[in-house]
Amino acid sequence: MGGGRRGLRRWRRALMRCAGGDVVFSNAVDIFNQCPAGCFLFNLTCSQCAAGSYNGLSGRSSCTPCPAGTSNPSLGRASCSPCANGTYSGLGQPSCSDCPSGSYCPYECGSPVICPAGSYCPAKSGTPVKCDLGFLCSQEGLPQQLLCPSGHYCPSSVQDVPCPAGTFSSATGGCSGVFNRVVACNRARVLLPAHSARRS
Repeated sequence: MGGGRRGLRRWRRALMRCAGGDVVFSNAVDIFNQCPAGCFLFNLTCSQCAAGSYNGLSGRSSCTPCPAGTSNPSLGRASCSPCANGTYSGLGQPSCSDCPSGSYCPYECGSPVICPAGSYCPAKSGTPVKCDLGFLCSQEGLPQQLLCPSGHYCPSSVQDVPCPAGTFSSATGGCSGVFNRVVACNRARVLLPAHSARRS
């Protein structure tokens, strides 16, 4: 019984010491000398799990890479933390990376998602941003919304249509010339020569 208590005390000391470095055991068979969570046992030595990995159980011989969408920047961790909105990580990463422009990264994202048509995605986006009226987002992977081209109108964020005959557009953003916010065209005005007007 006394030996069991001494073994338990040694295990508790190992538990406290593993967070600060390696712990060497004299008897690998002793159940009380198992490595605690956050560490792994190899050749009678209990060592901390590396950054980007974890071990949630005691007495294990290896650590597990952090799953995609999570990270762990520290040594000797028993778990990994999920990536925040606008960031992502692959398997076994010590930190989450910012989401690139043209893509979005929701919570606990393992890989950037291409921005869908009808939306745009600046860098560090957690969700796509809907394209505004008078702008065009007809392609996937746009980092910013585009003005509806001159000579066209945009009835939706994924469609630009040439101005019909008898109408015109002299500015981008739509065919009425109202900057950025319109979806119609102005009617063209035809000016007759002065002598033609007198004859009528």
